Amino acid sequence: MNKNSTQITEVSFIDSIIEKIGKKLSWGYLLIVLISFYEIVARYIFNSPTSWVHEASIAIAGFLMVYAGLFSYGRNKHIRVPILLDRVSIKARKYLELFSNLITLLFLGLLVYSSYFIAKSSVVSPGGEIILERSGSAWNPPIPSLLKVSIFILSVIFFIQVFVRIKSSIIISKK
Repeated sequence: MNKNSTQITEVSFIDSIIEKIGKKLSWGYLLIVLISFYEIVARYIFNSPTSWVHEASIAIAGFLMVYAGLFSYGRNKHIRVPILLDRVSIKARKYLELFSNLITLLFLGLLVYSSYFIAKSSVVSPGGEIILERSGSAWNPPIPSLLKVSIFILSVIFFIQVFVRIKSSIIISKK
């Protein structure tokens, strides 16, 4: 990051909570490695493959990847293309970053809206009963429902996180 950066260095309350939870959730990657190792040993040494390791590891990785978006945004380590930002004035950079955050907020608003209906249909039947959508495999866990609900919840948190960032940048720019 160059000295003319306009990025907010202040960490919001929501960013600090996401950071703390993210550090604990990062152990999930080790869990994926361990259960995958278990599957390899069970399959190739004991000729007894599992019916759950593949689905569980994919579900854990999927959840962690969605959470990684929150985590990297909170640390301001998300992907940036500085070609344009490095060539404009600090004032123009502030406007471009605000525009970028507003586009992100719009995207997340649409994601929250659509993921709500997807999550709802995977948890509540048309008759109003709570029935979790299942994978349909031999193990048949409710992973699809859990992932869809978690994507909705994490999208809401991400939306709030971006909103707080925009609010902070507007307050800082007025000073």
